[in-house]
Amino acid sequence: MTLECGPYWVDFLTTTCNESYIQTYNLAFGDAIIDSALIKSYMPTALSVKQQVQDEYLPIYVSKPEFTPLSSNNSLFSMFITINDVGNSYSAKNASLYDIITNEYAGLLYQSRARNFLFLPVPPVWRSPLTIAAGASYQRADKEAIFS
Repeated sequence: MTLECGPYWVDFLTTTCNESYIQTYNLAFGDAIIDSALIKSYMPTALSVKQQVQDEYLPIYVSKPEFTPLSSNNSLFSMFITINDVGNSYSAKNASLYDIITNEYAGLLYQSRARNFLFLPVPPVWRSPLTIAAGASYQRADKEAIFS
């Protein structure tokens, strides 16, 4: 559930917009970041994408257990570079960081026979009430971090 007590987007799409039987596995953790060794999380109890891939997906799902018939032709793998990653890292001014991290974990998924990917962008957080209230310099910094 989201902070607003609604379903996460993948659960919403599966249960609302789907007219066939489809299984979804949502390994996401709220407030997670991509890699806590590279970007400091303000919620250290949330598993990072790195941990989700290495500790949950690879050891459990790659072995093709009976409960999940995942294959390269019937699966969609989605990654969402989150607001947390951008917000917790743009002070480092390393524009290539997100590509490096995403490529690493998408590569691990690809090695496990994942072939269909959906990458979701960060929404325009510079238009959020919180960032607007912080002032024009914060809005500019958020926008530059997301588009760099």
